[in-house]
Amino acid sequence: MSNIRTSLPIPTEPWERAKLRFLEGLTEEEQANFRSATLETIYYQADVAHRDHQQKSKLHACRQKLRPFLDTLEAYGKGLDVISNTAIVSMVMAPLWGSIRVALQIAQDSTETFEKIVDMLKEIGEALPHFRDYEQLFPSHERLLVAISDAYLMVIYFCTDIKELFGAAKKSNSNNSWIKLRSREASAD
Repeated sequence: MSNIRTSLPIPTEPWERAKLRFLEGLTEEEQANFRSATLETIYYQADVAHRDHQQKSKLHACRQKLRPFLDTLEAYGKGLDVISNTAIVSMVMAPLWGSIRVALQIAQDSTETFEKIVDMLKEIGEALPHFRDYEQLFPSHERLLVAISDAYLMVIYFCTDIKELFGAAKKSNSNNSWIKLRSREASAD
């Protein structure tokens, strides 16, 4: 996008700044992937990642396993709410039911977030080729080219945010301090 044919400095600066910011946090391998990316390789890698996620993802497998449980809990949820609101049962059921709900909501939110990210990337992938078409059709329309540049910038920021989100999750998963603590407690018992 740095070759926008306008008199404005705006289109190139956000693109270059976003690109540099994004490249800073990448490993050498990721930078090589970034530089060699084409629309075809991105579609191929996205398809491979999606199939790989469905086959190997623990999160996807857990969600599939939890689906009947979630459906059952939802069906009986209102009844449990009524029971847990009675005076005696409330002291036991409310914290138990509340804990289950919180844990399930967190699990559901994380899988829904992943699915929404995949959907958004799919929509971005479908829209990006049209940006090139618009650039070629309207090479001297500065406002359109600035808007396209801004859209590219938003995509870069979105990808940076995804990388940071999953990078932070990956770091916390590699530590597994909570899991290690729970394992030690279980083995001590």
